Amino acid sequence: MRNIKEALLSLLATGRFDSSRVAFGPVNKKEIVLVFKSTWTFDVDSKDVVIRRLIESDELLSSEELSAFARDNTYSLLKDKRLKRPFCVDLESKSAKEVFDICNRINRIAPRSARGRCNCPDCHGSTKTNCPNCSGYGKILCPSCQGRDNGCTRCRHTGYIVCPSCRGERKLPCSKCKSTGSVIIERQISLLANTHNVIEYECISKNDKVDIPELHIDNFCFDSILNNCDFKLADAEFKQDNSFLLTYKATTEISYVKLSVHGINNIFNFYTVGANAIPLNIPPIFDYEYALLKHDLTDAAVGKTMTLMSKKIELFRDLAKNPFFNSLLTGYEADYNGITKRLISDKAFSEPYMDKANFTMRTKLESMVATRKDDLSDILANKLISHTRHLVSDDFAKESCLSLVEFIIHLKYRSRFSFRMWNLATLTIWVVSFLYLFFSPHAFSAVISIFITVICCVIMSYYVTQNLKLSEVISSSRTLHEVSKFTDLNYDVIRSFITLMGVILIDIVLVWAMN
Repeated sequence: MRNIKEALLSLLATGRFDSSRVAFGPVNKKEIVLVFKSTWTFDVDSKDVVIRRLIESDELLSSEELSAFARDNTYSLLKDKRLKRPFCVDLESKSAKEVFDICNRINRIAPRSARGRCNCPDCHGSTKTNCPNCSGYGKILCPSCQGRDNGCTRCRHTGYIVCPSCRGERKLPCSKCKSTGSVIIERQISLLANTHNVIEYECISKNDKVDIPELHIDNFCFDSILNNCDFKLADAEFKQDNSFLLTYKATTEISYVKLSVHGINNIFNFYTVGANAIPLNIPPIFDYEYALLKHDLTDAAVGKTMTLMSKKIELFRDLAKNPFFNSLLTGYEADYNGITKRLISDKAFSEPYMDKANFTMRTKLESMVATRKDDLSDILANKLISHTRHLVSDDFAKESCLSLVEFIIHLKYRSRFSFRMWNLATLTIWVVSFLYLFFSPHAFSAVISIFITVICCVIMSYYVTQNLKLSEVISSSRTLHEVSKFTDLNYDVIRSFITLMGVILIDIVLVWAMN
């Protein structure tokens, strides 16, 4: 048995939150009726499974016969009410919790299947699929400039470079059909039972409706509510739209309290039901707790500090120290790779303008990147919500994670200051080396000149452009494993090599000429 205050403090303990910062108002209690409604609808589901091994007795249909099989069975399943009624009658005999558990499973009724040979669904018979890295464009946005500021020297001011995965070929051999162009599939047609659930509340006394502050019962609380409250079946009926509605009711006691948190200028409402204080909603306290971190993240991703490497390094350290964002960074590479593998066909990009010829290559590449950003940010947002036990709102989590994705992508972004400093440093080192060797044309002086050049290149990368320092910070945080994916050290290495080769050439020419 626990009270409403203990329920909230146990939630806050997840985020290492100091409970002494929380101040509670008076606790109020009322008798209410919780109403759980589960609406079931029915649609036909078609699923193709690639078969790797066949039995000799298997009868294979042609592609046309498979299409006819799907069409005929789709029509018959939708019209046959005898398939739906036994399923719905069986639901009436189950408890509210059992019905809810069934809702979270895939419920296929009267499955029918046939096997046949058809064109590979990935390559459509062409034996090749679009490269998952560039999605068939052969080019990707330049990681150094992200297509901004009229490009950079790396992309020759075009904004994009040749895709390193397919090397501009756009296509890769299809792995599903092993470049044969056709596969054997098992087409499964079934009636799919879908559901929509909602929990509402009814006040026993009309006056209580005024006393209880506005309450929205969160979906993620449904499972614990149904598991702890005594719901009884109140009604079951088929609707005119052929859907089936189950209604359960439970009489219980609601507790609610207003609370404030030191350092946060907002008042929160918290509601629980039952003797064990089961939450009906969870206040988004971490939205306010991490508001400043979110602001810094957004600014570093797309704002004024996007090009300031020192700000990026400082922010990355803050993210690595936060227990929630640290977990997102640790799994970032695996999530990104999973998204990339799924984007292997043009179907992944359903924007209406994608196939229009009047859009530029850069526009299409930006759309492809935007699709990946959205998918990846959705995955990270779900993780953040789960790790914080819903103490962040959906909108806050999505916006924060979208900024996090932008921030990591722009770790490679270089300001024009970086290019100018490298040009200035290279020219200065060459001039100084020339003057030094001109007045002291010895082999030992040449060695010293080369040694000093190497030191200057390291200092440029570490302190001026700070790319080497950023890589060091990422490595020490033990979050992102393949650091080279996120920090662009190639440019520094190339510029260091050019600078060093210039010094060596100056050394050779001057030492040989002067001696």
